[in-house]
Amino acid sequence: MLYIGLEVGVGALAFVGNGLICCSILAAPTMQRVTNYFIASQAAADMMVGVLAVPFALIMHFSLPMSPHCCRFLGVFILLLTQTSIFSLLAIAGDRCLYVSAPLRYHSLMTSRRIKNSIVALWLFSFTIVLVPYLIWHYCDLRSEANATLTLNVQGLLWRPSERWDHTPLEAAPEPRCTPARTCPPGTLDSAVPCVFEAVMELRFMVYFNFLCCVLPSLLLLLALYSHLFWVAHGHLCRMAKEQSGGGGGHCRSSLLGELRAARSLSLVVGVFAVCWLPLHVRNCVVVFCPGCGQPAPWLTYLSIVLSHSNSAINPFIYAFQTLQFRTTFRRTVASIFVHH
Repeated sequence: MLYIGLEVGVGALAFVGNGLICCSILAAPTMQRVTNYFIASQAAADMMVGVLAVPFALIMHFSLPMSPHCCRFLGVFILLLTQTSIFSLLAIAGDRCLYVSAPLRYHSLMTSRRIKNSIVALWLFSFTIVLVPYLIWHYCDLRSEANATLTLNVQGLLWRPSERWDHTPLEAAPEPRCTPARTCPPGTLDSAVPCVFEAVMELRFMVYFNFLCCVLPSLLLLLALYSHLFWVAHGHLCRMAKEQSGGGGGHCRSSLLGELRAARSLSLVVGVFAVCWLPLHVRNCVVVFCPGCGQPAPWLTYLSIVLSHSNSAINPFIYAFQTLQFRTTFRRTVASIFVHH
């Protein structure tokens, strides 16, 4: 019950907070700048985590019966939102680096059309990545796949090495009846089976492709981009300090300091993303790379899942408390909502 309550609370906060971000950016002309469009894209993904991903996770928690295709859709949709969020973070970091490195060419390069195309491209690229499970990790018989995967027992019982998820002995577990190279028996794809995340999203895919090929390189790239941003900005500030001592450069210095403050809040968003998502990926790595270590405790798995979802609820608070412009616009948006109602 605690897990369900936490998930519901996180989902509600993610929906309300990120909805405020989107409304604030759309309603206030002063908020409609390049970086904020990418923030709105990330907020849209985080808002859908609260509206869709959290309910999907609860469906899988209760192992509700459904067709394999529907269950697989729930799993890949959660990955879609994760990839979109991290690609939005990359777009924000790239935008800030471009602004600091080439301020004179920035506005000619970042046109409205290019911004919209970039947002559409990052969503389409996310769709492409989450479709990989359908194309490569596709199995026709979900029951057989669930038998072959170490999954969390949703009834709260500890997993025992001598049994599979449905409590059948290891030696008695049926072999998969069909693979991408075989012919599927009639009715296999339409039969309702318990929907479990690790039954439709194999952990090897989550570790090798999702984490090692997508999430981890993106986080390292974000670290490199923000390191470059602060290094270039520090060099500019040193030069401006010398110019200001000679009687000039005051306006440019204050503008750059404002950008640095915004960059710090955005880098904090990246740090929170890493803290929230790495525990779940580390848990998956332990299961895949150390099969003899046993299944992690259920409470630990539930905690890492809630922590990953809570990332979507934390971001609005970071923007509100770290950025004066967002904080002011949030107050106006909330006030206008209550006035109209």
